[in-house]
Amino acid sequence: FSDNTHRDIFLNAKGVMNSYLGEYTRTDGEVVSGAGIDELLLAEGFAQEANDLRAALEDSMIKVSVIDAEAKAGMPFDTQIQIGINEPNVSGAITALALQTNQIEAAITALNLTTGDLRQDTEEDLP
Repeated sequence: FSDNTHRDIFLNAKGVMNSYLGEYTRTDGEVVSGAGIDELLLAEGFAQEANDLRAALEDSMIKVSVIDAEAKAGMPFDTQIQIGINEPNVSGAITALALQTNQIEAAITALNLTTGDLRQDTEEDLP
């Protein structure tokens, strides 16, 4: 782990959310926006999938924000993952991200697209 692991986790999740919504905020505060995956799902008639994926992304952002805030408050990520200290926050984030993956897969299926295995980077038995 590095001293930035919490930021990597947060910013990776934020990048997925930005891609879904088709917008991000530059460091100078300027908002850049365009078409997002949410718009594609809605245009193709998949409102439920769009709503489910948005909810999963928002839940993931809440959970990874806790990890980020804890690290900024002085509890490094390598301490957070220790059982019995702050590990439930990390487990909650992992579960939220796994459920988010389920919703991404549902959106891919609804749009009749294909992709590689979204779960190839883990040996964990995730939901």
